[in-house]
Amino acid sequence: MKILSLSYLFAVVLLAGCARVTTTTTLHADGSFSRKVVYTVSKNSGMSGGAQQSKDKPEDYFKLPAADHEVNVSRSDTTSGISVTVTREVAADSGPLPDIALLSDAGKVMATSSVSVKKLSGGQIEYVETLHSLEPGKTIEQMVIPDLRARVKKAIPAEYQKSDLIDGLTKEVMMNFVRALVGPPEPNIFNLLMSTDAAARRVNSIAFARNVESFKSAIPALTDAQARLMAKSLSNVINQDMMNSSATGAGSGAAAGKGNSDANAMTPLFFSVSFPGKVVETDGIYDPVEGDVYWSLLPVALELGDVKLRAVVQP
Repeated sequence: MKILSLSYLFAVVLLAGCARVTTTTTLHADGSFSRKVVYTVSKNSGMSGGAQQSKDKPEDYFKLPAADHEVNVSRSDTTSGISVTVTREVAADSGPLPDIALLSDAGKVMATSSVSVKKLSGGQIEYVETLHSLEPGKTIEQMVIPDLRARVKKAIPAEYQKSDLIDGLTKEVMMNFVRALVGPPEPNIFNLLMSTDAAARRVNSIAFARNVESFKSAIPALTDAQARLMAKSLSNVINQDMMNSSATGAGSGAAAGKGNSDANAMTPLFFSVSFPGKVVETDGIYDPVEGDVYWSLLPVALELGDVKLRAVVQP
């Protein structure tokens, strides 16, 4: 297993452009919804020179929908950048709506999203946004945490220490830490570069909760206390030493030359859902000021597999 620590992720951060997507979905009590997607690119955000052409238009980063009688598309061009806003009204029981499509540097679709809204029993409304990479797994080999398998093995009670279980949990735990770095519900990797100690605590805290769930799922006989103790033994995986090691290798050819080095792999994606009534269940973050639920993530997270954002509300 090749160890590159976190250097690959930090190398991709340096390659990232200034494109972003902001999505607002407004649910209605009858199961219909309004959808607004804003694609923004700062001018001269792309790399220039050589084979890489300057990228400063949304069309360079995204496959934009065409305007028609159901889809409204408007464009705003300022000195700082260009935004394209897409709005539409979607009737109840319309089925999944294919929406966002991110382009690779080669101009091919690399990741997509679709949104589904449906009424549940009792009048509840369920929102699910599914994000999918067309080339999953390209980056996962670059996301290896040093000595993680040994630490996972040590955390597992002796009677459960089987190779298949250790390998499976090692991969699951590693994915939990990576998701805590790049989202959802929010990416922390940029904060980790600027405020290491505080961000490391945040990442380890998010991963801790997910690791507890992973241990209990893999070993149902565990008590809550046992699972928490096991997860706590991994609570300082992301630390200053790892940051220092990763920073040293972030610019290396090994880190930058493999995996998904597309600038769009680190394009911030922001999703918010507003609704009538109250939140019943969600894996997002509830904002008491705006009264909505939101998620944020980086497309590199999709290398680990599909991501689903979910909220259930009671009108």
